[in-house]
Amino acid sequence: MLTVAYGEATLDRSNVYRWYKMFSEGREYVNDEERAGRPSTSTTDEKINEVEKMILANRRITVREIAEDLNISIGSCHSIFINDLGMRRVAAIFVPKLLNCDQKQHRMNIANEMLDSGRTVNKEYYLQVMRNLREAIRQKRPDLWKNKNWLLHHDNAPAHTSLLVRDFLAKNNTLMMPQPPYSPELAPCDFFLFPKLKRPMKGRCYATLDEIKTASKEELKKIFKNDFLKCFEDWKNRWHKTIDIIELANAGFEAHPREESQVRQMATLDAGVWVTIRLDSTLRLYHALSYQHLQDVDVDPYVSKMLGTGRLGFSLVRITSLLIHRNRMWMGTGNGVVISVPLMTGDSNTAANIPYCSMASAQLSFHGHKDAVTFFVAVPGENTGSSADKQKDQPWLLLSGGEGYVDFRIGDGTIGGEMRILGRDVLLMENRGVKRLRGANNKDV
Repeated sequence: MLTVAYGEATLDRSNVYRWYKMFSEGREYVNDEERAGRPSTSTTDEKINEVEKMILANRRITVREIAEDLNISIGSCHSIFINDLGMRRVAAIFVPKLLNCDQKQHRMNIANEMLDSGRTVNKEYYLQVMRNLREAIRQKRPDLWKNKNWLLHHDNAPAHTSLLVRDFLAKNNTLMMPQPPYSPELAPCDFFLFPKLKRPMKGRCYATLDEIKTASKEELKKIFKNDFLKCFEDWKNRWHKTIDIIELANAGFEAHPREESQVRQMATLDAGVWVTIRLDSTLRLYHALSYQHLQDVDVDPYVSKMLGTGRLGFSLVRITSLLIHRNRMWMGTGNGVVISVPLMTGDSNTAANIPYCSMASAQLSFHGHKDAVTFFVAVPGENTGSSADKQKDQPWLLLSGGEGYVDFRIGDGTIGGEMRILGRDVLLMENRGVKRLRGANNKDV
């Protein structure tokens, strides 16, 4: 019945009878009894104390060194660290994993020493700080005190935002400057004062609390009036940067009616921003300042007409790469087709020209890739003319990257190049040490 109720993990009949007999004789626990054997000589109280002293003396000591010094095994050392001392290695230093009672008391003693008379920084303590601050301003800044031309700024610590403190500041008409949450970069103490104290004191050891206080006061005295003035200017600059970043983050427009759509490529020229959407064949033009939708260019009809339905099959026409260079829009599609469209910027007298695509003059290259066109790169070409001609009409080459090479007029070619170079009227293919240069009439040059 036990096997049916609890499965195969249950005790067999003989063990059930044995345990029944022991419980009948008065046994009330299920733990194993102590058995005769060799006593442990590695995890004794004496060894544990010695290990603890060695670690406290040198936090960077290794387990092997402790094992060799105490003549115990490395496994026994690990057992003492984890099970007896509750320590683990972090950043090459043994630190307590869970603080014991003595360690917690030691931390509390140090915290009490850092405060006057063992007080904690609670709302009552901070209220007294505010009273002392107001008295100091009254004595040292009488003009500001008389005109009430001063502001109080502190962070959002619980003691600072408590009802007791806020009520005291409100009754005394103290003007508050709010601190945005989770913004230490906007608190002068965090970005100015604390780093000024920590940098020079970093890496130095202090034996007593008085030495720490003395060193802190010396560093505070090294902060001059110009440093505080610079801090306040930096503070204002940080406010302006925050406003600019938030406005930039909030500024946007809807590039596609479907929320799940993703913007894949963007290209800009003058006041125009061209945007492509994932798995979409339409190129969209927006105004860079007003976000107005200006033009749509669908490349699906052009690619389908060149490739035909037989070669295109069930694959979607989508734009996979984009580049604007020398007033031309270069587009690569997922079918390996490269399209070049001149951009017409309209009236040059207007303040902001809009780069509209002139699809009537669009050109499709018969030389493409077997798969999607992944990128375009423009590089300057070689000009053998005079220096004046070089400045007037510098030739450029355009590199397109993709998988394989295809001549769409005859199908997959025998050359499987990974990169092509497109010029205004030439195509250069390079693969396996073979170079072929074609002119506009498609003849070898």
